[in-house]
Amino acid sequence: MIDLSLLPDGGVAWLDASGRNADVVLSTRIRLARNLEGFAFTARARDGERLRVLSQVAAAVEEIVPLRGSLLMRVDEM
Repeated sequence: MIDLSLLPDGGVAWLDASGRNADVVLSTRIRLARNLEGFAFTARARDGERLRVLSQVAAAVEEIVPLRGSLLMRVDEM
């Protein structure tokens, strides 16, 4: 989990929904946009290949200390 105490406002000041633009929502995402060596990508990849890519990416994220324990959410499960 990312340490929100490092941010001046703890990273949650936007939750109070006050101010001139309180009705505006910003949504962000990260997209894997490069091929991984040894795997077909997107439309050419089979389901099994996609699952192996997901597994490798999830494992790599866990190796990045600030991202350990972060939320990994599959779009097809939302």
